[in-house]
Amino acid sequence: MNQERQDRFMIRSFHHSTIFITIINILILTCCFSQVHALTPHSIKTLLIPKQQQQEPLHEFANKVVYVSGGSSGIGFATSLLFAQQGARVVFTARDFHPDWYTGAEAEMRINSDAQVIQSGGKALFVKCNVANYTEVREVIFGKIDKVFGRLDIAVNNAGIGGPSGNLVDLDPKYFHNVHDPLLNNAYGVLYQMKAQLEYWKSKKDNSTTKSIVNLTSYNGLRACPGCSMYSASKHAIIGLTQSVALEHIKATQDMPRVRVNALAPGLIDTPLTRNQAKTLYEGVETWIGPLITENNPLWLKMKPELEKELAGGRLGRPEEMAHVILYLSSEVRASYVSGTVVSADNGDTTK
Repeated sequence: MNQERQDRFMIRSFHHSTIFITIINILILTCCFSQVHALTPHSIKTLLIPKQQQQEPLHEFANKVVYVSGGSSGIGFATSLLFAQQGARVVFTARDFHPDWYTGAEAEMRINSDAQVIQSGGKALFVKCNVANYTEVREVIFGKIDKVFGRLDIAVNNAGIGGPSGNLVDLDPKYFHNVHDPLLNNAYGVLYQMKAQLEYWKSKKDNSTTKSIVNLTSYNGLRACPGCSMYSASKHAIIGLTQSVALEHIKATQDMPRVRVNALAPGLIDTPLTRNQAKTLYEGVETWIGPLITENNPLWLKMKPELEKELAGGRLGRPEEMAHVILYLSSEVRASYVSGTVVSADNGDTTK
């Protein structure tokens, strides 16, 4: 009998609570509908999106000064183009050491002649630079960028190499500590670029706006990569640098702005350097020797289907897909709470 009374009490309490909630909802709806005549797409957006995030995406990067390394081809070129299409002032670098490869001057011309870049008022400027040389990197930041634009808002440290292939025991030491060493070019390259960028921001003594750095690592920085141990080690190192520096600058200080530092770990992307791996596979020639392999080259047409068989999604990524992720990470409208993060964009390959 006591149990029966308790059950009736619980049902009655639930019924009363439901009625109370319904009344509250009716009052809220009545208040909202009393203003329905004033609701427009803009006012709805104002209600749903915080004030500091109501900026239109197209205008967020207008006149921003963006640094992109390795910008003459692949992900770097796609990123430089996309930022310029959004109205940004893009300074991109490349080594330009190979006469048969894409040149920075050609890339600059292609970007600046793009119809969307012209319409948005964006601009691209090429500067030759070897990111494995700290003096050259610093000259680009403190010299060219500061003299031309007077500030730097966003940095994309993309330049990198694949380096020699093969098991570590068989690698020739002649590849160590030089232009073909991925640890020097990738890991130290990112370290040198970040140091110069951070020093530049500190020299300005302006902490009023948050800055952004995006470092390019790889899905091979998230897993083992037998046969490319030097490359894998360099990409693991970039993740450590990214996360450590992100915490060093997670808050603004008196003479230093807040700097969001993130990394993008692409999967296998259809770039000229990826295609050049076909030379190594079928001819035993290192990727940096000879001209770039084009998308219609017989060696690449033979290799591409074999690569795709091993990929979780059955296809390679496209440079422009990576560029859009970089744009997101660089956005204070979209990613203001994202720092110290490694975004894996590999279509599931590190999880399979």
